[in-house]
Amino acid sequence: MKKMYLLMFLLIPALGISQTTSISGVVTYFFNDYQGNKPDIGAKVYIINALTNPALNFGVVDSFITARKCRGLYIGFLEIFSKWDELQKQYEGDKNYQDNYELAKASADKSKEYIDQYYAEMVKYGVETDEKFAALDKRTFSSLLKINDDNSILRTVDGVGNYSVNVKPGTYYVYIVSKNRSNSNWSETFGKIYYQRVIIKENQTKDVSYNFDQY
Repeated sequence: MKKMYLLMFLLIPALGISQTTSISGVVTYFFNDYQGNKPDIGAKVYIINALTNPALNFGVVDSFITARKCRGLYIGFLEIFSKWDELQKQYEGDKNYQDNYELAKASADKSKEYIDQYYAEMVKYGVETDEKFAALDKRTFSSLLKINDDNSILRTVDGVGNYSVNVKPGTYYVYIVSKNRSNSNWSETFGKIYYQRVIIKENQTKDVSYNFDQY
Protein backbone atom coordinates (compact mmCIF):
# COMPACT_ATOMS: atom_id res chain seq x y z
CA MET A 1 0.00 0.00 0.00
CA LYS A 2 2.84 2.40 0.86
CA LYS A 3 4.43 1.68 -2.52
CA MET A 4 1.13 2.54 -4.22
CA TYR A 5 0.92 5.90 -2.44
CA LEU A 6 4.52 6.63 -3.35
CA LEU A 7 3.83 5.75 -6.99
CA MET A 8 0.76 8.01 -7.07
CA PHE A 9 2.79 10.86 -5.55
CA LEU A 10 5.44 10.50 -8.23
CA LEU A 11 2.83 10.37 -10.98
CA ILE A 12 0.96 13.53 -9.90
CA PRO A 13 3.01 15.91 -12.11
CA ALA A 14 2.66 13.62 -15.12
CA LEU A 15 -1.08 13.35 -14.61
CA GLY A 16 -1.41 17.13 -14.54
CA ILE A 17 -2.76 17.20 -10.99
CA SER A 18 -0.09 19.63 -9.74
CA GLN A 19 -0.90 23.26 -9.24
CA THR A 20 -0.25 25.72 -12.05
CA THR A 21 2.70 28.09 -12.13
CA SER A 22 1.25 31.26 -13.60
CA ILE A 23 1.16 35.04 -13.79
CA SER A 24 -2.25 36.68 -13.87
CA GLY A 25 -3.94 39.95 -13.01
CA VAL A 26 -6.59 42.56 -13.62
CA VAL A 27 -5.85 45.62 -15.76
CA THR A 28 -8.09 48.69 -15.47
CA TYR A 29 -7.97 52.37 -16.37
CA PHE A 30 -9.41 55.54 -14.87
CA PHE A 31 -12.43 56.60 -16.93
CA ASN A 32 -13.71 59.68 -15.09
CA ASP A 33 -14.62 60.99 -11.64
CA TYR A 34 -18.21 59.76 -11.97
CA GLN A 35 -17.69 56.21 -13.23
CA GLY A 36 -14.25 55.55 -11.75
CA ASN A 37 -12.19 52.70 -13.20
CA LYS A 38 -13.13 50.40 -16.06
CA PRO A 39 -11.60 47.17 -17.45
CA ASP A 40 -8.81 48.05 -19.88
CA ILE A 41 -10.22 45.77 -22.57
CA GLY A 42 -7.67 45.07 -25.31
CA ALA A 43 -4.61 46.07 -23.29
CA LYS A 44 -1.50 44.04 -24.15
CA VAL A 45 0.49 42.10 -21.57
CA TYR A 46 3.97 40.88 -22.49
CA ILE A 47 5.60 38.22 -20.30
CA ILE A 48 9.36 38.22 -20.89
CA ASN A 49 11.86 35.74 -19.48
CA ALA A 50 14.63 37.81 -17.88
CA LEU A 51 17.20 35.00 -18.11
CA THR A 52 16.90 34.55 -21.87
CA ASN A 53 16.59 38.28 -22.58
CA PRO A 54 19.33 39.96 -20.52
CA ALA A 55 19.83 42.71 -23.11
CA LEU A 56 16.42 44.26 -22.44
CA ASN A 57 17.03 47.38 -20.32
CA PHE A 58 14.01 47.57 -18.05
CA GLY A 59 15.88 49.81 -15.63
CA VAL A 60 15.33 52.75 -17.95
CA VAL A 61 11.67 51.77 -18.39
CA ASP A 62 11.18 51.69 -14.62
CA SER A 63 12.79 55.14 -14.28
CA PHE A 64 10.64 56.52 -17.07
CA ILE A 65 7.37 55.32 -15.51
CA THR A 66 8.22 56.81 -12.11
CA ALA A 67 9.49 60.05 -13.62
CA ARG A 68 6.45 60.46 -15.85
CA LYS A 69 4.10 59.94 -12.91
CA CYS A 70 6.00 62.50 -10.81
CA ARG A 71 5.78 65.03 -13.63
CA GLY A 72 2.05 64.41 -14.01
CA LEU A 73 1.43 64.88 -10.29
CA TYR A 74 3.66 67.97 -10.24
CA ILE A 75 1.66 69.59 -13.04
CA GLY A 76 -1.63 68.52 -11.42
CA PHE A 77 -0.74 70.12 -8.08
CA LEU A 78 0.45 73.28 -9.84
CA GLU A 79 -3.07 73.64 -11.25
CA ILE A 80 -4.66 72.93 -7.85
CA PHE A 81 -2.35 75.44 -6.14
CA SER A 82 -3.22 78.10 -8.71
CA LYS A 83 -6.96 77.76 -7.99
CA TRP A 84 -6.60 77.84 -4.20
CA ASP A 85 -4.09 80.70 -4.37
CA GLU A 86 -6.55 82.72 -6.43
CA LEU A 87 -9.30 82.14 -3.85
CA GLN A 88 -6.90 82.96 -1.04
CA LYS A 89 -6.13 86.36 -2.59
CA GLN A 90 -9.83 86.94 -3.27
CA TYR A 91 -10.83 86.45 0.40
CA GLU A 92 -7.72 87.92 2.02
CA GLY A 93 -8.54 90.80 4.39
CA ASP A 94 -12.32 90.28 4.18
CA LYS A 95 -13.57 89.51 7.69
CA ASN A 96 -16.91 88.26 6.32
CA TYR A 97 -15.11 85.40 4.57
CA GLN A 98 -12.41 84.59 7.12
CA ASP A 99 -13.27 80.86 7.12
CA ASN A 100 -13.07 80.77 3.31
CA TYR A 101 -9.72 82.50 3.42
CA GLU A 102 -8.29 80.09 5.98
CA LEU A 103 -9.50 77.07 4.00
CA ALA A 104 -8.05 78.44 0.76
CA LYS A 105 -4.73 79.29 2.44
CA ALA A 106 -4.40 75.86 4.09
CA SER A 107 -5.23 74.13 0.79
CA ALA A 108 -2.78 76.31 -1.14
CA ASP A 109 -0.03 75.61 1.40
CA LYS A 110 -0.66 71.86 1.23
CA SER A 111 -0.61 71.93 -2.55
CA LYS A 112 2.70 73.79 -2.42
CA GLU A 113 4.15 71.03 -0.24
CA TYR A 114 3.22 68.44 -2.88
CA ILE A 115 4.66 70.65 -5.63
CA ASP A 116 7.99 70.79 -3.80
CA GLN A 117 7.90 67.04 -3.10
CA TYR A 118 7.31 66.01 -6.70
CA TYR A 119 9.78 68.56 -8.05
CA ALA A 120 12.43 67.02 -5.82
CA GLU A 121 11.54 63.60 -7.27
CA MET A 122 11.85 65.01 -10.79
CA VAL A 123 15.33 66.30 -9.96
CA LYS A 124 16.22 62.90 -8.53
CA TYR A 125 15.33 61.21 -11.82
CA GLY A 126 16.82 64.01 -13.92
CA VAL A 127 13.56 65.07 -15.61
CA GLU A 128 12.95 68.53 -14.12
CA THR A 129 12.97 70.10 -17.59
CA ASP A 130 11.07 69.15 -20.74
CA GLU A 131 14.36 68.54 -22.54
CA LYS A 132 15.64 66.10 -19.91
CA PHE A 133 12.35 64.21 -19.85
CA ALA A 134 12.38 63.98 -23.65
CA ALA A 135 15.86 62.44 -23.53
CA LEU A 136 14.71 59.78 -21.04
CA ASP A 137 11.61 59.19 -23.16
CA LYS A 138 13.74 58.47 -26.24
CA ARG A 139 15.98 56.04 -24.34
CA THR A 140 12.88 54.25 -23.05
CA PHE A 141 11.32 54.11 -26.51
CA SER A 142 14.50 52.52 -27.89
CA SER A 143 14.38 49.83 -25.19
CA LEU A 144 10.71 49.07 -25.81
CA LEU A 145 11.35 48.57 -29.54
CA LYS A 146 13.30 45.42 -28.65
CA ILE A 147 10.17 43.67 -27.29
CA ASN A 148 8.58 41.40 -29.88
CA ASP A 149 6.76 38.10 -30.37
CA ASP A 150 10.06 36.18 -30.43
CA ASN A 151 11.16 37.12 -26.92
CA SER A 152 7.83 37.34 -25.07
CA ILE A 153 4.48 35.69 -24.41
CA LEU A 154 1.64 38.01 -25.37
CA ARG A 155 -1.80 38.10 -23.80
CA THR A 156 -4.70 40.46 -24.46
CA VAL A 157 -6.81 41.68 -21.54
CA ASP A 158 -10.37 40.29 -21.79
CA GLY A 159 -13.80 41.86 -21.39
CA VAL A 160 -13.64 41.99 -17.59
CA GLY A 161 -10.01 43.13 -17.41
CA ASN A 162 -8.37 39.75 -16.76
CA TYR A 163 -5.33 38.03 -18.23
CA SER A 164 -3.44 34.86 -17.29
CA VAL A 165 -0.46 32.92 -18.61
CA ASN A 166 1.20 29.69 -17.48
CA VAL A 167 4.98 29.95 -17.12
CA LYS A 168 7.93 27.95 -15.90
CA PRO A 169 9.55 28.98 -12.60
CA GLY A 170 11.96 31.86 -13.07
CA THR A 171 12.34 35.64 -13.26
CA TYR A 172 10.11 37.59 -15.62
CA TYR A 173 9.42 41.10 -16.80
CA VAL A 174 5.69 41.83 -16.98
CA TYR A 175 5.18 44.70 -19.42
CA ILE A 176 1.64 46.10 -19.90
CA VAL A 177 0.47 48.53 -22.59
CA SER A 178 -2.90 50.20 -21.99
CA LYS A 179 -5.52 50.19 -24.73
CA ASN A 180 -7.58 53.07 -23.35
CA ARG A 181 -5.02 55.40 -21.81
CA SER A 182 -2.19 57.05 -23.77
CA ASN A 183 0.20 60.01 -23.56
CA SER A 184 1.80 62.36 -26.06
CA ASN A 185 5.34 61.13 -25.35
CA TRP A 186 7.15 58.68 -27.66
CA SER A 187 6.99 55.71 -25.30
CA GLU A 188 3.24 55.93 -24.68
CA THR A 189 1.80 57.11 -27.98
CA PHE A 190 0.02 53.77 -28.42
CA GLY A 191 -0.80 53.32 -24.74
CA LYS A 192 0.47 54.13 -21.27
CA ILE A 193 2.91 51.54 -19.98
CA TYR A 194 3.59 49.65 -16.78
CA TYR A 195 6.40 47.28 -15.88
CA GLN A 196 7.09 44.91 -13.00
CA ARG A 197 9.83 42.35 -12.38
CA VAL A 198 8.61 39.15 -10.73
CA ILE A 199 10.27 36.01 -9.42
CA ILE A 200 8.00 32.97 -9.48
CA LYS A 201 8.55 29.52 -8.01
CA GLU A 202 7.02 26.14 -8.82
CA ASN A 203 3.24 26.04 -8.21
CA GLN A 204 3.04 29.76 -7.46
CA THR A 205 0.55 32.22 -8.94
CA LYS A 206 1.80 35.80 -9.11
CA ASP A 207 -0.75 38.62 -9.25
CA VAL A 208 0.42 41.52 -11.39
CA SER A 209 -2.54 43.87 -11.60
CA TYR A 210 -2.50 47.55 -12.49
CA ASN A 211 -4.77 50.56 -12.87
CA PHE A 212 -3.77 53.21 -15.41
CA ASP A 213 -4.74 56.47 -13.71
CA GLN A 214 -4.95 59.97 -15.14
CA TYR A 215 -1.31 60.72 -14.28
